Amino acid sequence: MKDKTCLITGGTSGVGKSIAIALAKQNAIVNILSRTVEKGIKTAEEIKKISNNPDVYYFICDQSDKNSIYKFIDEFKTKYSRLNLLANCAGALNWKRELTKDGIEKTFMVNYLSHFVITNELLDLLKQGKPARVISVGGTLDWVQKANLNVDDFNFEINYNPFKVAIHSILAKTVFTLELGKRLEGTGVTANVFHPGIIRSNLGRDLPFFLKYSQKIFNIFFSKESKTGIYLATSDDVEKLTGKYFVKKKPYEFKPKYVTENDTQKLLDLSKELLGHKSV
Repeated sequence: MKDKTCLITGGTSGVGKSIAIALAKQNAIVNILSRTVEKGIKTAEEIKKISNNPDVYYFICDQSDKNSIYKFIDEFKTKYSRLNLLANCAGALNWKRELTKDGIEKTFMVNYLSHFVITNELLDLLKQGKPARVISVGGTLDWVQKANLNVDDFNFEINYNPFKVAIHSILAKTVFTLELGKRLEGTGVTANVFHPGIIRSNLGRDLPFFLKYSQKIFNIFFSKESKTGIYLATSDDVEKLTGKYFVKKKPYEFKPKYVTENDTQKLLDLSKELLGHKSV
């Protein structure tokens, strides 16, 4: 990964930070997204110190804000002409239903839609960096395969449930990433999804106190490294594999129980409509 340009969303904590540190140790050019300047500076400096790699940078991006996303994309394209790895690791879990400035349910926006637009907008750079990779954090394979793609009520105006919304958004990101992998075959760019393993994270930052406190306790016993995420980001073994779902470093075919090809197309069309963006 020496001198390879990498971008990690959610790179200030959890899975994303784990991958960012591993890439920095391999002398990659590491870029992370942060919602605040303070967090971006702190994390970038920490990764530099751990890895002894000066090429660690941060970009400010609020992934719940469409304008912030496009501003970041413009800044990234100004700085770089190629991209070798895009790791879509940012995540949110909102206990109460909350809409973004653009009227989109926040968990769906952060977990899926933000990654949809970032990935599509940076595809040209990925093709310039080929062989290049897109990797996206998924969930427990069995859960995600059995989930419904709630395209007709993506804003969850009826019967809002934070955990169902989270699974729905993970399913949407999974469907998009794996479909992207199929459509990019032969371009030199691969796209895969992975289960991160049981790893420490900051996903519960917006949960009620008792759940947030429980997560902090459990985090003590969780791993600091997403071994599968690091493997998928760096290993030569997976350079040509695309459209797979990785669990414990092994590729699986994703077989959703309720998602049809028509549902996939409806998701992509909805995403384009919401963000005013063309899709691959």
